Amino acid sequence: MLVSILSPYGFCEGVVKALQTAQKARSEHPSSPIFLLGALVHNEPVIAELRREGFVICDEKKRPLSEWIASLEEGSVVVFSAHGHDPKFDVIAKQKHLVVYDATCRFVLDNASLIRMELAQGNDVIYIGEPNHSESAAALAISPEKIHLYSSGAPFDFGVVQSQTPLVISQTTMSAQDVLSAETVLKTKFPKAKFADKRCFSTERRQEAVLNAPKDMDLFVIMGSKASNNTGKLVDIATKAFPKAEVIRILDLAELKTIGLTGYKKAVLASGASTSPSDFESVYHYIKSIK
Repeated sequence: MLVSILSPYGFCEGVVKALQTAQKARSEHPSSPIFLLGALVHNEPVIAELRREGFVICDEKKRPLSEWIASLEEGSVVVFSAHGHDPKFDVIAKQKHLVVYDATCRFVLDNASLIRMELAQGNDVIYIGEPNHSESAAALAISPEKIHLYSSGAPFDFGVVQSQTPLVISQTTMSAQDVLSAETVLKTKFPKAKFADKRCFSTERRQEAVLNAPKDMDLFVIMGSKASNNTGKLVDIATKAFPKAEVIRILDLAELKTIGLTGYKKAVLASGASTSPSDFESVYHYIKSIK
């Protein structure tokens, strides 16, 4: 089968940093348990490998992260995830003398800095994001009373926004269309609002690549975890932009092999920001080998 690769693919800068941060913690504390607070990155095989290497996964699906960090013994080694974290965790870490390695993505940090600047000026913040996503949760935790989540399709109480010049900012992995649609609505309600499109470069480039994919292909394979918001947005964009093509979302080669790929002639392969280059390459060669 003919296969076109969309670039960039493989790990984004933030994921690379997160994994390097975890490995630095391990090299500097070779005999200590190291606690990963939440999903370091949204890639199940990577997390499974870290678990095999002796990292302790503090899974937010099993109990709140606030309970996990409160339960750690004094002086424990902890790694904060790439998606950001509740600022209260920094206070707890200091009180308990935890050894902290912070893997927060720089784009997430930039957003947090902008949010704090606006709050310091007395402004509210409207945050365009996904409910229950770890990045959104971390941003909202900066000031639950002054930061308001705007999510597509969900009701929004415009009356809770007290300032006339709120900052409107988005989760770094939202699609351009999601942000534009939200901003269109918010501009009618808050004409003096300030808008900051702070999506990460990798998100923007991957979404643009999907929109510019070859028009004559009949199969779109997108790699990424179901927990990955940036991957989900690629799937949404591909589905809308190429209605005649089959769009398949997979985690890895093992999952792809459970799906029949006969009858297709031209495929496009793309990945979210948490898919490893090696997994991407293995899927590419497999699809290419199909007659």
